[in-house]
Parts: sequence; structure tokens; C-alpha cells
Amino acid sequence: MRGVVGLHASFTVSDETIREAGALARQHRVGVHVHVAEDQADVADARRRGYAGPLERLLELDALPPGAIVGTSS
Repeated sequence: MRGVVGLHASFTVSDETIREAGALARQHRVGVHVHVAEDQADVADARRRGYAGPLERLLELDALPPGAIVGTSS
């Protein structure tokens, strides 16, 4: 059993924290767990920060190493 780096929801953290989470996960060879676009607030937040959306934000900040778990609501 291995842990993952958990961010909760992407709109609750800064770009710096997202970058650091990705780096920490790669350093320990684990994934990142993050909820994405479960609420429109996440989409609005990403766009306010200059990204096309929350997933694009995570990708641009290199926060989704192999083993990442991206949760969304259905």
C-alpha cells in the first residue's frame, strides 16, 4: 500500500502548492489525488487565474504524474 499527495479540490490551493504537490509526488513516486470541476467555482477559479479550465491548470503546472487520481462529480 502506498500513499498519494492529496490536494482536495484544485480551487482551494495556489499554483505554487499545485506545483509543489506534483514535485513531491514525483520525488516519492506516488500519485496526486485531486478533485476537479466538482463545482462551477473550480472552473471559474481556473479561468480567473488564466487557464482554460481546472484540468488544464493541473496539466500546465505539471501536477499529474503517473498514478494521479482525478475525481469529478457525475
